[in-house]
Amino acid sequence: MRAIDADKVKAESREHCKTCILNGTKRCDKTCVINLICDRLDLQPTIEERKQGKWIFSRCDKCGAYHDGKYRNYCPNCGADMRGNK
Repeated sequence: MRAIDADKVKAESREHCKTCILNGTKRCDKTCVINLICDRLDLQPTIEERKQGKWIFSRCDKCGAYHDGKYRNYCPNCGADMRGNK
């Protein structure tokens, strides 16, 4: 399994369907759409995995941001996963 930008895949797929309509095809058939999505998924770069961090004296050990007195599951500044690391 790999993390990808699914929003980008959806946007590119919708753009393809618009192209089909503009070229005179009333709508894409299911095979066209399935093949398109598979191709787009293969082309997507893997996004960076979420960093694991912990709160140390009210600061994120990854970016140094302070929390607002409420321990959260994620650092609001850099997105590091803080679950279980209070």
